[in-house]
Amino acid sequence: MASALVQGMLQAGACKPEDILVINRHPETIKEEALKYGLTLASSTKRLVQQSDTIVLGTKPADSVQLLRDVFKRCAQQPKQLFDASSLLERRVGLVKFHGHRQAAHITLDSYLFHTWDLVHVVAAIAMIGAMIIDFDDRTRMKGYFDAVDEAAWQAATQTFPRMEGKRLFHDVNILGAARTYWMIEEMDGLNTLLNRLPAVIGYRDSANEVGS
Repeated sequence: MASALVQGMLQAGACKPEDILVINRHPETIKEEALKYGLTLASSTKRLVQQSDTIVLGTKPADSVQLLRDVFKRCAQQPKQLFDASSLLERRVGLVKFHGHRQAAHITLDSYLFHTWDLVHVVAAIAMIGAMIIDFDDRTRMKGYFDAVDEAAWQAATQTFPRMEGKRLFHDVNILGAARTYWMIEEMDGLNTLLNRLPAVIGYRDSANEVGS
């Protein structure tokens, strides 16, 4: 796809080869293409962004599918396995699953062994995964679909609990835009971001060692 775009721009005279900066997660592939068309190789994604007036992302849905498969494979385990996992999200999903299975906890009001931040991480990850799926599976939905859902949920929560303070979950983040960067831009390290850094990325203080009741 990216090669076809480059060919089209050059054939149409939209730009000169030396004015095109390129980068790819597979250096050997992009080096061959750059030599073929006389393009300039960027040293990093950050440098490319800094030096460009217009940015074109050439991606495949398979890239996001692979990221989703990796997340599902790691989180689709039994709670006992997830408790010993290496990432925060896996352990937090394990906690939620464990207490979801303990139906009596909802009746007896027994203390929960997870903190609000654990739920923030799990819910935010679900929203990001949903945005990735919709991005290639149902593009008829508006770009702000998940942001509208987030806002509606916040409005409903504040009406139910008038004294509740804070902001909606993705108050400073465009959900679809963020989800796209995690699978489109390799340097974003999307898998690690979802598994370990997501609460901090969306503006919440992460608390890996904080356990509440």
